Amino acid sequence: MPRLRSVATAVSVLALTAIGSSACAPTVSAPAFVPSGGSPMLRAIPAVHGLSIGERRAVQAVLEDGRERIVSVAIGANTKVADPAIASLEDGVLTGLARGTTTLRISYEPGGYAVTVPIVVTDATPDALELNEITAPRIGERLEVRATVRYADGTVGDATLDADWSTPTANRLFVPNTPETRGAVVAVMPKQATLVARLGDLEARTEIVPAFGEPSGIHVRLAWSHGEFRRFGAFAHWSDGEVREVSAGCLWRVPGTLAFRGLERPQHGPWVAVSDLAWDRIATCELGTSKTSGALFGP
Repeated sequence: MPRLRSVATAVSVLALTAIGSSACAPTVSAPAFVPSGGSPMLRAIPAVHGLSIGERRAVQAVLEDGRERIVSVAIGANTKVADPAIASLEDGVLTGLARGTTTLRISYEPGGYAVTVPIVVTDATPDALELNEITAPRIGERLEVRATVRYADGTVGDATLDADWSTPTANRLFVPNTPETRGAVVAVMPKQATLVARLGDLEARTEIVPAFGEPSGIHVRLAWSHGEFRRFGAFAHWSDGEVREVSAGCLWRVPGTLAFRGLERPQHGPWVAVSDLAWDRIATCELGTSKTSGALFGP
């Protein structure tokens, strides 16, 4: 598959440990980047559509390299439904029109990427909403979640982007609920939490129980370098010897910037322009009961 011409072919992974044990940066409009040497792939979200007549489903597509997002692909003239009598597409929303099967093709011209998505439209009514099985996460790590709707005739559909996500335990589980962030949550305390998804009159719940407790330490290092920008990340150490990036779960605080959870942004760690790097720029990351600070500086 051809490389994306408008993006650098690789980036350097730099490992600079900052002063203190966590850090962050202000909001910066950084260019897209390729985080590894692999070939980017166009991914449709969801990968298959199942819906009933009159029902609507959100459509998304992203260009990714590994699990890092390079760019969100606009849904418009580049997206076609093979049989418009079965389903229609307008403003990035798919609507079921008649019982049957068809496909949705999404293309992205820079690089000639394309993906075809199956569509199944049923005349049955939805009768159950289910959540995917969730493996016990470590706190701070991005956790993918999925909502599946089942219809009376056995048809299934991915309702992740259309469900309303929430939690009654917001002090333990961070659940963003916007079109760009649905489908991911992060445990922010090592205690059992409840995740809730609702689609119309249907509701599904699941319990999330983090494993391994709190990390034994957190530090900040420069995670990625691209052009004139640097991305910092928070990395946690556990008693079992594992080291994981926990930037998604950190509540980042930087003077002059509103506090934010890393999961709210496409790149969970903050971007900093080279011209803004300084040893005396101190940022703080809060995760679990830890509150640690570090300097925003790197080569």
